[in-house]
Amino acid sequence: MTTVESLRVRETLWNELTEQVLDLYQTGEYEQGVEVATKALQVAESIYDPHHLNLATSLTNLATLYRAQGLEPEAEILFRRAMDIDVTFLDENRMSFQEASA
Repeated sequence: MTTVESLRVRETLWNELTEQVLDLYQTGEYEQGVEVATKALQVAESIYDPHHLNLATSLTNLATLYRAQGLEPEAEILFRRAMDIDVTFLDENRMSFQEASA
């Protein structure tokens, strides 16, 4: 399997895990959701750069499940990491837009 094929397989896995996390959250299966969300985060960390929005999505999903279980300190750490990614993304895109508009 080539590197590109391996990346596609892992991206597909990340998408499937993320969908599963959302289903588990909606049905209130938070403990199982945490297990799946943790796997999705591990996959995201292995394929995306540290400022990729899909990594922020995985962090937010896991944080949301922690919050649903009353684990606020754990959730806050993950929400902050996700927010840092979002802010970095917005800053980079704002600069690109300003350069394009100049």
